[in-house]
Amino acid sequence: MNFSSRVLMGLIALVAGCDGRRPTEQPTEDRAPEGNTLEYRWNPKQRLHYRFDVSQDLEIQDSEGPHRNYLRLTQDYTLQPEASSDGTLEHIRMVFSHLQVSMKEGVSEGSYNSKDPEVGPSVLDRRLAEAFGPIAHAEVKLTLSESQEIEAVLGLAPLLQRVTQAHTTSFRELFHSIYADDPIRQLVYLTPFPQGNFKSGNAWPVQETRQLGILGPTSLDGTAQLLGEEIRGGRPVHQIRFIGTAKTALMKEAIRSRAFLLENGQFDGRASFDPQLGQYLDSIVTYHLDVSPNRRVLQNIPDDSEITVTQKYSTRLLEIVPVGP
Repeated sequence: MNFSSRVLMGLIALVAGCDGRRPTEQPTEDRAPEGNTLEYRWNPKQRLHYRFDVSQDLEIQDSEGPHRNYLRLTQDYTLQPEASSDGTLEHIRMVFSHLQVSMKEGVSEGSYNSKDPEVGPSVLDRRLAEAFGPIAHAEVKLTLSESQEIEAVLGLAPLLQRVTQAHTTSFRELFHSIYADDPIRQLVYLTPFPQGNFKSGNAWPVQETRQLGILGPTSLDGTAQLLGEEIRGGRPVHQIRFIGTAKTALMKEAIRSRAFLLENGQFDGRASFDPQLGQYLDSIVTYHLDVSPNRRVLQNIPDDSEITVTQKYSTRLLEIVPVGP
């Protein structure tokens, strides 16, 4: 695998959102004393049909000119909350369906569409079909605590093992960055919410450390702010903005052994939350990362190499399907 391909496969691990931990609230004097403005809700009589998209563009600039790689992924999935006989919410059934993926790494290009039985002629076409094909119609179960936090994602580990066991390390990293435990949790709870009655202009911190592929542990330090409401279908919908920075969390000793280093990083995004439904209607977050090769590790990399990564990660609620009588 060439230099640009390694960077593409390694950096795809970046995803938007938080890891499910509740953030510390930003104190405001004018906040009402009771009630939660933002709160997730689950209705066992509703199945939510979502779609998420990942778009990543990577450019390597050196004395030989620009080298551009990309990844595009679209995945449909449904979330079906299921309750016990006494009405207590027990778990959420998550079912993947149609997916499309396309990729360019070096001089190779390929694509796969789960609705198309014909696989393209290129080697990358076949690799994508073999890797992503089993994901379509796969199912996992998310068990919930009494406070409706995700305790476990059942059925995910054997699925990932079955999908990735015959593939290269780079493809395994790619899969685990999109379909592993933490990304799956974020598809259910995109962001954690602070408790309290918020109004337009109120903000709260979003801070965590994430593993960003070949960059290793990375600190995300940002702010979420309630921008106000807009009316959709006669109902008020909250508008939220996310903005912040990404910095390496590696110690100096660890930095010496890393092949790629994060120099600068920023993220910015918007989201729409329906408080009556208790779910996000849509969201999009864009990351801009400046990455440099560690020449202590990568001896044959051109001295003037500069790497820029732009990634967009979005989710959208497509429809709500009634379940049961």
